Amino acid sequence: MVVVMRMISLIIIILIAFNSLKSERLCQLPLKDLVDEQGFYKPAFPESEVFGVCSSEDFELVEPLGHGHFGLVYKAFHKKTRTDVAIKFQQHETNHWYHFDRNEECVMHELGDFPFIAQHFCTISLNNGTVGYVMELVPGHNLRHIIKRKVKGKRRQDLDLQKIMAQLAVTLGFVHDHRIVMADLKTGNLMIDLEGNIRLIDFGLAIKTLPDGSVFKA
Repeated sequence: MVVVMRMISLIIIILIAFNSLKSERLCQLPLKDLVDEQGFYKPAFPESEVFGVCSSEDFELVEPLGHGHFGLVYKAFHKKTRTDVAIKFQQHETNHWYHFDRNEECVMHELGDFPFIAQHFCTISLNNGTVGYVMELVPGHNLRHIIKRKVKGKRRQDLDLQKIMAQLAVTLGFVHDHRIVMADLKTGNLMIDLEGNIRLIDFGLAIKTLPDGSVFKA
């Protein structure tokens, strides 16, 4: 309960902070620059140091890990390197949503491989309009499920709240140093791995502030 109240307080502070700010899109581009000749999303980061150029055919889905408002998350593995990953799939009915995809791609890539943020490897685009973010697979569960006792063998009493809050504070400091605000900070977007360390996930609603006080936002 303590960690929930503290996170709610952080969210309120963040919301108050950018209520007065002008908002636009991060990596703002005309729609024609976001799609290919067939009208499908053109990833900003189609390759990675780990997998090279990424294609949907390179990965095999293993099992669903969860779902949210915008899509599904699957455990998968890269066939050539036999590396386990998580792929977040988002399917959109209109091309307008590709602006949100570009925003999330740019934010995740800019934050790099900070130890308490789930690493983004590359992005794949499927011919049915689905966009997939290939990310680090975090073994563990999100904080929301642990608090609500939806995880077998894991209790709220097992959580090291001091450790979680210290890592969250350091991580948000890193994110804010890059002038990025995670506008969807909640227990469901905070993974706890098997060693009790955190990983922030889901930057689809992130906002980037600029030196002049304006904001880039999807």
